[in-house]
Amino acid sequence: MVAQIKENASNNGGSPPFTFHRGRYGMAEELYGRRLSFFQDLTLGEVCHVVELAIQNKLLAYENNMLLPASACCSLTNALFGRPTATSSHSNESYIKDLDEFKAILAFLLQAYPDGILQT
Repeated sequence: MVAQIKENASNNGGSPPFTFHRGRYGMAEELYGRRLSFFQDLTLGEVCHVVELAIQNKLLAYENNMLLPASACCSLTNALFGRPTATSSHSNESYIKDLDEFKAILAFLLQAYPDGILQT
């Protein structure tokens, strides 16, 4: 079945619409409704179970309230490469961009707090 799923994705140009706004059940309904050959003998409940297994095995993940393939999730890609991911609550905050900026901030903190930052 996995080989058929991969083949179906590649037959659709490698980028079929993968966004599902209604969670795991919505994704299962959408997949079931597409009448894909590898799901033809499964019930909607069984497709739901396949979606749940894919989430548990980190093949699918939630990002911005949408269920996406893990490869399409920016947060997972950023984690893989060690990059920060701005969330909606922190989108206006800046991050340290390089080692030189980190060194400058660290030097400032060491000068500003010679006795240490944490005081007991």
